[in-house]
Amino acid sequence: RTPEDMVGRVMSLVMIGGVALSPVSMAASGALVDVGAASLMFAVAGALIVVTALAGVVWGVPAQMREA
Repeated sequence: RTPEDMVGRVMSLVMIGGVALSPVSMAASGALVDVGAASLMFAVAGALIVVTALAGVVWGVPAQMREA
């Protein structure tokens, strides 16, 4: 939960994280594709998304969103 007066600052930190990690993820995925591990790359990315979504559900994120 973010106080109303801090939403802009929190969003700027989230955006910086996304922008900073984008080149790193592109370099890593490019290296995996170059060595012929494209299927592995997609499998790991899909597993990461599923694990992250399940962790959010387990920690009660949807319930916290309904409370606000």
